[in-house]
Amino acid sequence: MVKIAKDDMIKLVAIVVAALLMLSCKDRPAPFQNELTNLLTAPTDISVKLGMGKAFLEWRYEETDDFKEFRVYRKDGEDGLFNRIVSTTDNFYADTMLVNGQVYYYEIAAVDLSGFEGSHSQAVSIIPSIYSLLIEEGAEATSSDYVSLRITAPKNTAFMMLSNDSTFQFSSWESFSESRSWQLSPGDGLKTIYAKFRDSNDYETQLPVKAQIKRDSFAQIYSLQHDGAGRVLGGNDVLHIRMHTSDPHGIAIISVIEPDSIVISNDKGTIWIKDIKLYDSGIWGDQVPNDGIYEYDLVVNRGMEVRNAIIVGDFTDALGNRAATVHATDVILFSEAPTTVSLMEPTDGGASTPSLALRWTMNNDLDFASYQLYRSTNTFVGLNSFLVTEITDPGTLRYVDSKLEPSTLYYYRIYSFDTAGNSSASNVVSTTSPQNKPPKPVMLSQAINDDSTSLTLTWSPSTAGDFANYQLFRSLTENVDTLFAPIRIISNIDETQFQDRSVVRNIDYYYQIFVTDVYGLKSGSNIVSGRIE
Repeated sequence: MVKIAKDDMIKLVAIVVAALLMLSCKDRPAPFQNELTNLLTAPTDISVKLGMGKAFLEWRYEETDDFKEFRVYRKDGEDGLFNRIVSTTDNFYADTMLVNGQVYYYEIAAVDLSGFEGSHSQAVSIIPSIYSLLIEEGAEATSSDYVSLRITAPKNTAFMMLSNDSTFQFSSWESFSESRSWQLSPGDGLKTIYAKFRDSNDYETQLPVKAQIKRDSFAQIYSLQHDGAGRVLGGNDVLHIRMHTSDPHGIAIISVIEPDSIVISNDKGTIWIKDIKLYDSGIWGDQVPNDGIYEYDLVVNRGMEVRNAIIVGDFTDALGNRAATVHATDVILFSEAPTTVSLMEPTDGGASTPSLALRWTMNNDLDFASYQLYRSTNTFVGLNSFLVTEITDPGTLRYVDSKLEPSTLYYYRIYSFDTAGNSSASNVVSTTSPQNKPPKPVMLSQAINDDSTSLTLTWSPSTAGDFANYQLFRSLTENVDTLFAPIRIISNIDETQFQDRSVVRNIDYYYQIFVTDVYGLKSGSNIVSGRIE
């Protein structure tokens, strides 16, 4: 039998205790960096009932086949950390052994069968058996100006004061009531309601109780896009549709119509496809779930030939707010399209300003009408992007785009149009525009003494396409000092003369003129001198 010294035994016990403490620590983990976590949404509609030293929490969650359990996190006090206190498969939990008067915060997250934890719910705060304020039974958002309040306080509470302002300005005391209708402050956004109390002994609470709810009375469709612009769509072709909205939990639908006029509405024109639902759940063409971007891969019906069909989008958010109807780019559904040309990689345009040269293959169709070159700063280049140029000569296969920002990534696509208005889109190419180059300097002529009281200076005009101004400097030494302010700044590129009347007799003056572009780069001319006797 091995004997262990007393000191060694103490060290061994200390190590075991430390290990147990580390294993028992259930601090809230950092979000798991895996896209699968996006599959689990946060629990909602958390409600709290308070008792003496305890709290009873309930929540809502739409369980999936991949659901495993819930994790409940609690933070003790304003400055504490969230710690996991329990894992459960129920949608309720009773937390006991709480300290009355202590503020607690709770968050709840769902976990899937693989152990990945989803988004945490909105935090709710409570003060057991003291005072609490619940808005709309714990709802996260509302579209109404008025909300219902449920107020919990000790039995001897006599008065309360409510306010939308933590300073309680313009508020007054009223008799305590466990329920109350309350008007939120104007406008949308996160709203906070504050409450403080007095008991029958006229003791007032030291700190106000507060609760928050988001007011959202406005739904919006930010954009409605598709990849049908410039394409000829036939039977069984797939049209990808994308609607960017203000809420990931709403209902997005589209219809395809052929309008009778330029006024777009669902009751004008022939409806070819009606009320197609878009998805924000990672299926049916949606790329990222729960990001407010609804998508769908629509299979075009056979025999559907429409010249100028328009996609019309409608959206209603989770609170029932309806967005204004929008429409996307025209869809061309034709049996024959112009020959598609191939766009080559852009090269440096060689101009004085940042520029790119574009080249493409030739369209030999007899009904050729034009090339239209489009530019964008994102990968979605379509007929709604910036039109760089339109070329009607089919033999013109090169264009220099010279009105560019320096060091900027640009995407290009060229469309071939026929005389019937049909178009075909080329491939998309991209490159970064060149860095800005300093403008070419001008030539400064020798100063002329015309009237014995001034010196006249002339220079060649600037050829800079991004000209900003001329800056004329004067010095008493041959090395013209540009640290001081110029004696003249000229913004007119065609103004190439200046008469210096602030000179003194028998002193040699030295001059240099700089050309400055709109990006702040400058180039200096030669240095000339002048003197009046």
